[in-house]
Amino acid sequence: MFARLLMPVIALILMIIPLVGLCLPVYLTSAQQREAERDSQSFVCQLYTQNNPSPRATNAINTFNFTDDVPLGVPLYGAYLAWAYVEAVADAAPNSTEAQAAVDELRKNFTASEPAYFAELQQNCSVVGEYVWGGKRLTAKRRSGSNALPQVDADVAPAMRYFVERHRKPLNPSLDEETGEYVEPDEYGIALLGVINSTLVNLDVNSNAATLSFELRALSYHIDTPMVDDRGRIFAPNVSIKADVVSASGPGDLTMKTGDRVASRPINTVLTPIRGVYYYPFDEYTIDVRIQSIMSGRTGRRQPLAVIVSQRNQVTGWLQEVTMITNVLENYNMWWVADPDNVDSDVVVGYTIRVQRSNFVKFFACLVLIVMWTLTAAAITYAVDLNFLRPRNAMMMECTMMITLLFAMGNIRNVMPGIPGIGIGIDQYGYIWIMILLMAAATTMLGKLICQYVHPLPTLYDRVVKNECYTEWRKKEDDKAKKAKEEAEKKKEEEEKKKEEEEKKKQKEAEAMKLQEGRFSGSTSSCDEAKGTGSGGSLSTPRAQVTRAEGSVPAAASVRLPNSVSVRKQGDGGMDMVCAGVI
Repeated sequence: MFARLLMPVIALILMIIPLVGLCLPVYLTSAQQREAERDSQSFVCQLYTQNNPSPRATNAINTFNFTDDVPLGVPLYGAYLAWAYVEAVADAAPNSTEAQAAVDELRKNFTASEPAYFAELQQNCSVVGEYVWGGKRLTAKRRSGSNALPQVDADVAPAMRYFVERHRKPLNPSLDEETGEYVEPDEYGIALLGVINSTLVNLDVNSNAATLSFELRALSYHIDTPMVDDRGRIFAPNVSIKADVVSASGPGDLTMKTGDRVASRPINTVLTPIRGVYYYPFDEYTIDVRIQSIMSGRTGRRQPLAVIVSQRNQVTGWLQEVTMITNVLENYNMWWVADPDNVDSDVVVGYTIRVQRSNFVKFFACLVLIVMWTLTAAAITYAVDLNFLRPRNAMMMECTMMITLLFAMGNIRNVMPGIPGIGIGIDQYGYIWIMILLMAAATTMLGKLICQYVHPLPTLYDRVVKNECYTEWRKKEDDKAKKAKEEAEKKKEEEEKKKEEEEKKKQKEAEAMKLQEGRFSGSTSSCDEAKGTGSGGSLSTPRAQVTRAEGSVPAAASVRLPNSVSVRKQGDGGMDMVCAGVI
């Protein structure tokens, strides 16, 4: 009983070692990595108006500063205006080479300024995003409620501190009571912050389509005139925020009005391949997102709006990398209090999501391909050995194994995570050739099995090439002919022997007959002599008595007795005479 339980216990212990020592750490590490991918956020935004930069932003946050190698050394919007102005002059004087050279120089300066500006802007987006999404707090004194706090702690990042203070600036010019004129402030404020949660929820590389889930909320840091209550609802009358994903392949607008807390909808976009599905699992794609946002105030005029976007990824097996579009014509925020039909007052946030498959998917897909080639190499080696190197009979089990492996390769291929349909590069490199080789191996082995067991006689092809099937058949036929010849010779010998025995038997019988006839003739003469010399009385002995019936037996008839008869001749003094048993 103990011996029976010992082996299962040993097997269980041996299985626990790799499960605990290898599988469990890999599982936990992968879980942590997946949680980190799911919780990771990438932030893009338009926080500051490019045509009204703040000196504090320039000096403290270094948002609008440029490197020393930029000749103009002016804010991005100023560089754009200078380029546009000189370009208009050059258009008016098309023959002026100096004007055209100036346009080229200004355009070069402007395009060189864009990457630095947007890189620094995205850094500030990440800093502000940590506070907006609750990763950090503006103050430790309050843990919940409105963001319209009278004060912020001293350890708040400068970018976030400036952004809060910028919200609290006046939105409109103030009336000077002494002069009776409206005076513009040194820096205009921001009416609301549009907070957009964007989550990548689906990727279809076969149709080059992606689905993102968008959610729009509003946030305000105003103290005197807040527009959002503690629960995130817009309570200011006749105020609305509209965000339109203009890069969507279908409807993409989200609208919040007074009393709304959130607006959400799934949005379909186009998946643009960098390296297409043919290069699986090393394919890469980009998703271009353009969000055009506006805010309408109480009078219907557009108000300054800041927008920040949190981009997440919920698609298993994919990694995302988010970068802002470094083109101020497609990614801008211009301060403007304008009429509703003035498109220059729109806030446009443009960014690109670059997605590629995770390292685990790449590793596992390559591992499966290596296993497929290994199994195929083993099968081909076995088939070549069976048919050519060491020819032997094919067994049904071997053919079954080959056919099973052939049909199993499709399922093994589909184990690769998220693999597209047949025809991609990994098929051209592996799967198609694997199927061809396995089909050849299975066909040759099955054909050999059929020739062995289904067709006992060799075909014309077998006779021509004189293969194993023909040689075995020839050997069987020769053995059969040899055996038949041996049996015929043996039968002939037996018949001759039997004939000789019969002749010997007949000869012996003839000799015995001749000998018996000689004895019979001798015994007859002896009996006649005894009869002539006797007293003529009846023959009798104490053991037997022979009676001769006169006239009952013909004279010429004789009876052969099986044994000799002892006849005592009376009157001869007891002398016995033995006569042959003939009466």
